[in-house]
Amino acid sequence: MNVIELKEINKVFHGGEDTIALRDVNLQIKQGEFVAIMGPSGSGKSTLMNIIGLLDSPSTGEYKLEGHDVSRLSDKSQAKMRREKIGFVFQSFNLIPRMSLQQNVELPMIYDRIKPARRHQRAVAVLNKVGLGDRASYRVNQISGGQLQRAAIARALVNQPSLILADEPTGNLDSKTGQVIMQLLTDLNHSGVTVIIVTHDLNIARFAKRLVHVKDGRIESVE
Repeated sequence: MNVIELKEINKVFHGGEDTIALRDVNLQIKQGEFVAIMGPSGSGKSTLMNIIGLLDSPSTGEYKLEGHDVSRLSDKSQAKMRREKIGFVFQSFNLIPRMSLQQNVELPMIYDRIKPARRHQRAVAVLNKVGLGDRASYRVNQISGGQLQRAAIARALVNQPSLILADEPTGNLDSKTGQVIMQLLTDLNHSGVTVIIVTHDLNIARFAKRLVHVKDGRIESVE
């Protein structure tokens, strides 16, 4: 089954001069795949990731997520689909410094109005899954970069999404720690989660089973 189907996707940013970010993009990603999107700066790979993650909408074309045409949903409906189906991992972690790791992980469940006892239980479970069960009460400034990224992955997992999107997930980490994070994403993929990463690093991209190369807004090749 295809989790993602993109058909003739175009994205134009309007301003003083129109910028074409994506041109006639067609892409299918099956459930349980591990895919890396690669390309130079300005190639359109981040725009493509934003459209897949429902953080932006295509100018033209069709996007189906798990069989649902989401390209024309309202902002409210897209936000609901995003919360339920997609977990995000960012290069900059995006954790709130004044909160503990457990509180950071619980945040997505607050938006879904899950009761506190259930939130605590699920947050502890995913922190254990990423090896941070003994750091649940720590704050952001008390742990290493690699631990911060593991906490960010725990937060992405807590609503049990079918799809993880990771934008340069090792960009702020040393190479050894980056390998640990990629192994964690690989293990999640082996458990059945579809994983898509954006990266410029071929050593990181090689963890994926399929590489999508983007250049000048087009998919140049898939291998």
